[in-house]
Amino acid sequence: MAQNSWRHGSIAAFLGLFALGFAPANADVPGRPDPADVAKIDACLADAARATTDLDACIGRISSACAETATTTAAREECSDRELLVWNGALTHDYARLTAMVADATAKQALRDAQRDFIVSKLKKCTFERLARKDSPEALVAAARCDVRATARQDLWLREQIESLEPH
Repeated sequence: MAQNSWRHGSIAAFLGLFALGFAPANADVPGRPDPADVAKIDACLADAARATTDLDACIGRISSACAETATTTAAREECSDRELLVWNGALTHDYARLTAMVADATAKQALRDAQRDFIVSKLKKCTFERLARKDSPEALVAAARCDVRATARQDLWLREQIESLEPH
């Protein structure tokens, strides 16, 4: 029982640090994008929307700049992974938002089907990019870039659907 109360005390102390503002930055939390990366993509999307230019120009904004200074294939792959975190977060948010906007059960099912099809298609395309390069280290970089592009384009499609359903 003493060990159990120690465990609860440790958890309470740990949670207390978060309450005091000692929580790690999002970039330090695995699976969370760097807030600066999110801001960079968001600013690019806002600028492109204002200028009515192609939002696809924002894809690769983080990974391309990062890859310019990367010295290894693993570092270049990490650049793509960094940007993928941004687009995955946006995709999750926008999918939930669009799902909440759609009331019709048939349309909701069609959206779920489209999302499932996207996941399968992305997996097949990016696997092809890796296999076509014979699983070389550069193949992993190509597959990571493919993942970023596919995820970003799916999110941009979701955003387009949200915009078309919002009252103007």
